[in-house]
Amino acid sequence: AVLPLARAAPGGGAMRVGMVHFSEFELDSRVQREARSIAALGHEVHCVCLDGPGRFAEGEGVIRTYAVPGAEARPRTGALNYIRAYAGFFRSALTRMSALAHLHPLDMVHVHNMPNFLAYASLPAKLRGAPLLLDMHDTFPELFATKFGLASNHPLIAAIRGEERASAA
Repeated sequence: AVLPLARAAPGGGAMRVGMVHFSEFELDSRVQREARSIAALGHEVHCVCLDGPGRFAEGEGVIRTYAVPGAEARPRTGALNYIRAYAGFFRSALTRMSALAHLHPLDMVHVHNMPNFLAYASLPAKLRGAPLLLDMHDTFPELFATKFGLASNHPLIAAIRGEERASAA
């Protein structure tokens, strides 16, 4: 389904769009282009990411970035370190998204994978009726298996495959 970003929010006026991604806003050109395109249509964009705070005027809209407290930059080695970093970011992103959903009701949420389970950080907004878009930049199970030399039938890869299906659902 195509989301109605060219239209106004259900109550009229600009939409509030939440974005979640485990990356630095300033370094991720894809996320920047998407946020700037949405803001150029006159909407507010709230990005929960690894860097911030920042506020950027784009056309008629505004982009705000929120660094999640305690989130560290991406780990360089070890599957367990990646899982820890993802879990820490998820916990902080869920807290921030809960606050945004309460203070600035969101009209939609755009979550960028990896990891896919970041979709669950948008649960507070989803429970208030906001549609959710999970943007799968990469196939997480295959990338994880390749990066850490695990067989496709390894139990960890099977668990990640299940996480991917659950997140997409």
